[in-house]
Amino acid sequence: MAKNKGDNTGKPSGAKGGGIVGLLTKIFGVLAVFSVTVLFVAALDIGHLGLAKTMSTLATIPLAIYFIGAMMMMFMGGGSSAPQEMPDVDELAAKIDDIQSKTASHIASFQNTIDAMSGQDRDSLMAENKALKEELEAIREAERQKAEDEFNSLRSKNEQLEQQIKEWAIKTVASSVEDRRDDDQAQEAA
Repeated sequence: MAKNKGDNTGKPSGAKGGGIVGLLTKIFGVLAVFSVTVLFVAALDIGHLGLAKTMSTLATIPLAIYFIGAMMMMFMGGGSSAPQEMPDVDELAAKIDDIQSKTASHIASFQNTIDAMSGQDRDSLMAENKALKEELEAIREAERQKAEDEFNSLRSKNEQLEQQIKEWAIKTVASSVEDRRDDDQAQEAA
């Protein structure tokens, strides 16, 4: 079982890729599929072509073509009948190891990419969250300061109004007392 060094296909060096037998198998397969398609189109009257009436007596022709094509396709097999060499077990093991190492390296690089992306996303989300918290705290502090300022303003206005009320009350009482005194003096003089 000597093997050519440059031949990695697993086929003997003199075998062709199927030859005339492979071509005939493909032709019979195409004929079988085509005949079944014609039968279905006729049976279901697809496209209203009127093939059901036309094919009623001729239906045996596509059926026969299908039968012959399918049988020939099964018996011809489509490949070379020459025995093929078994590949070397060491070569297969080396190929499997190579595929496994490539797969492992691809998975590792993919995982590193995912970790990097998720880490960047996490860091950016944490920074954005921190900025939003600071902004919210600044808004709360501004609202608190605004409420305090408004409260102090209202308190000073209240104190001013109380002072004005006291002054008005004192003036009113003083005026009332003075008017009474004037009335009492006018009555005494009369």
